[in-house]
Amino acid sequence: MAKAMGALGVRNCAAEIILYSRSPPLLGDQGAVVGMMGATRVWWQLVSWGFTAVRVLDGGWEAWRRAGLPSEVGPSTATAVAFDSDTLVDLAAQHVATEDDVRRAVQAGDSVIMDALTGWPNTAAPYGKHHGKARMGHILGAISLQCTSLLREDGTWLPPSELSANLKLHVDPGSSVVAY
Repeated sequence: MAKAMGALGVRNCAAEIILYSRSPPLLGDQGAVVGMMGATRVWWQLVSWGFTAVRVLDGGWEAWRRAGLPSEVGPSTATAVAFDSDTLVDLAAQHVATEDDVRRAVQAGDSVIMDALTGWPNTAAPYGKHHGKARMGHILGAISLQCTSLLREDGTWLPPSELSANLKLHVDPGSSVVAY
């Protein structure tokens, strides 16, 4: 991790990192929404390792281009640096649920288990052609809050008031949530 981040010019976990997505062109109108999910997954992973200044560009590459902002073609201009690996903090215990954690939550009924993939109730259906029926279905008792419902069609985030209203339809404020 330290070697990879240093090669990108990132010095430590306090470095400002702005992630952006690039829509898969074959997905047409839904490409911006699908692309944004990749950037948010990287955001989550970096935050779980202790990075403190990570953000996602609202609307990704497509929004940047629509705004007429500058871009370049060619290899990255980042200068490699030595990454301070002492700044890496494994916060996974706060952000990652194990199989046992989810099993206990399902049995106790004290947490919301939330499936964020599209295709409910068989959320792996879009991927089933690659992985077979073993990927079909969802965790017992899980609810669906599809990631695409958090974004506008152009791949930008819904305003906070709409996000809040959408979440309140599915989850009581203060509830413990395990998302997958």
